[in-house]
This record gives sequence, structure tokens and C-alpha cells, in this order.
Amino acid sequence: MRIRTWLAVLAPILVVSGLSEVAMSEIKYPYYASPERKRNIVDGYQKIKTGIDANEVKRILGEPDEELDLYDPRNIKVGRKVGFTYWYLIQRVKDSGSQIEKDEKLVRVSFNLDGKVTHVDRW
Repeated sequence: MRIRTWLAVLAPILVVSGLSEVAMSEIKYPYYASPERKRNIVDGYQKIKTGIDANEVKRILGEPDEELDLYDPRNIKVGRKVGFTYWYLIQRVKDSGSQIEKDEKLVRVSFNLDGKVTHVDRW
């Protein structure tokens, strides 16, 4: 299995630390993005291309709701940081549980350690 496929499968599990204090204090559940923010995220994420930097992503999508560290999926025990992610929430009904339990809709942009986009996911 290619590393990109592994990252796509395991990233939600591996992105477990680094939640910014701002994001933690501002998100109230259930959370629903305003219609304007939802439209900006849905329309904007398609403009995010591999290789652009984090500042350009913020210019297109705005400030992320969450910023999390990304770790190497091949060696979870060592915890080697390989990048970070920006999470843009459209909907999250609960603050914990599985994606189904939280009833999440979001866009996640993954970056390498140089701050360049490596992958964009949405669900």
C-alpha cells in the first residue's frame, strides 16, 4: 500500500495532539458553520492544490477551526512528527466519539514539515 493511501486511512487516528487553545475554547457543540463559512469551505477546498503553503490555504479558506500535528503512521510508538493539519468544520454535533457519532462534515488539509500541502480530505 502506498504511503499516501496509508496517510489517508490512518491520519484521522494519528492526528491526536496539538489542538490549539483557541480552537478548543471557541468550538461549542453542536457546531454548525454559518452559511457563509460553509459556502467558503465547500467552494474553496477545491482550489487547494498539493505544494501550496499554509498561508495560501488560510487566504483561500480562512483560519482553520483546529490545527493538529500529524505523525508518521509507520512508527506510532516513536511519535515522529511529519507535518500538521488544518481542520475546517462544517458540522460536528458532539465533541467526542467516532466520525459517525460526532456526525462530522469537514475539510482537512495536511501539510509536511515545510508547511506545504500534501493532501486534502473531505467528509
